[in-house]
Amino acid sequence: MTVLLDSLPDAIYVVDRDWRLTYANDAFVQYMQMDKAKLIGVSLWTLIPRNRGGRLEEAYHQVMATGRSDAFLHESVHYPGRTMDVRAFPVFDGVAVVLRDVTRRINAERALAVSEDHLQRALNGAEMGHWSWDAETDRMFLSERTLALYGLGPEHQGMKRADLRRLALHPDDVLPVKKAAEDAHAHQGHYETEYRVRRGGEWRWMRVLAGPHVIDGQVVGMHGLVQDIHDLKLADERLKGEIEERERAQQRQLLLIHELNHRVKNILAMVQAIALQTLSTAASPEAARRAIEQRLIALARAHDVLTREGWNGAELGDIIEGSLAPYESSPGARVRAKGPRVRLDPKTAVSLAMVLHELGTNAVKYGALSVDGGWVALDWTATPAKGGVDLRLTWREHQGPPVEPPTRTGFGSRLITRSLASEQGSAELTYAPEGLVCAMSLMAATPQGNGLRGGLGLP
Repeated sequence: MTVLLDSLPDAIYVVDRDWRLTYANDAFVQYMQMDKAKLIGVSLWTLIPRNRGGRLEEAYHQVMATGRSDAFLHESVHYPGRTMDVRAFPVFDGVAVVLRDVTRRINAERALAVSEDHLQRALNGAEMGHWSWDAETDRMFLSERTLALYGLGPEHQGMKRADLRRLALHPDDVLPVKKAAEDAHAHQGHYETEYRVRRGGEWRWMRVLAGPHVIDGQVVGMHGLVQDIHDLKLADERLKGEIEERERAQQRQLLLIHELNHRVKNILAMVQAIALQTLSTAASPEAARRAIEQRLIALARAHDVLTREGWNGAELGDIIEGSLAPYESSPGARVRAKGPRVRLDPKTAVSLAMVLHELGTNAVKYGALSVDGGWVALDWTATPAKGGVDLRLTWREHQGPPVEPPTRTGFGSRLITRSLASEQGSAELTYAPEGLVCAMSLMAATPQGNGLRGGLGLP
């Protein structure tokens, strides 16, 4: 028996009821760094006088008096800073004591506790919770912070994973979360996902980061963190929306720049054509100047109407009013227009404005508007057709001087026919003795109701 006790690494000694050492194994002798012969028979309190009346004596008295064992941790008497695991057992003539140095274990436990405390403080500061899942039982352990993030209470601790998903997660997020977890298990890799949980009457976004716990090639569990990212998610969505809107605005700006370039080129081409044709047919430089000026004013009026509409098209009534208003003395006195409401695209609106200007100018010079009492009827119809409507207009002059066919085709006539031809239309001029008639046709947008706004006697 003595040989066995001497082979143990733990220090062991026995004291009698007078506190004299009756036995000490080799480990205790080494611990005391004394000869064994000098230990046996010596009072324990002579060896460790500082512990007289302390925790050791109290424990030994208790064991000796009650016959019940005791175990506790105590700082080493001979080696301050080292922690001993003390176990006292009653024996027939006293107390047997076993001493084990557990300093390394205690220090590791203390370091772990400090580390866990620091980790918990960090998680709390980041508003994160932690959780773990056991593969064998399929049950979840949720930290207090995680329970709060999920809007759950202590009674939900230890729920099965599938039940927790059904209880806490948004229904639309359950399957994606399940698939992400299955992929992480299959590949024994990183697990990251986002989903919504109900808390405080609203769905809030959470982000989960986790890794599998693998033993012998098998996933036995998972440990992870959860963080409320709801505010970040909303901010990110707002930022994405702002970026998308900015990109759309840039695209619209580029489109507008291209459209502006196109329009400027068209305007310059039209101005060039008006100037060249007018100069080539004018009787004098002064007549050419006046003709060019009037035609450019008509072009500007058409553009004014389109500008007011943001270049999204213009109402036919507005184009008529802008083109023929200079020839009116009072609304409906000289030009009587009637027809359904039709909206024209910008190019068609400009072309028709120039045609009406030429008809009006010709009527003032030679036709019904050149005399008192003369007037013009402008009627139109709109018939549904593929891609819009077939718009047909008739310009008919009344009570003007007798009309004679011209001996040559002037620029005004060519402008009328060419302008409408560019709009998939045509114009036919009839020089009837009682008044000029111009029958026009072109493709236009779908009518948006009947009637036109006031001016020029429009109903």
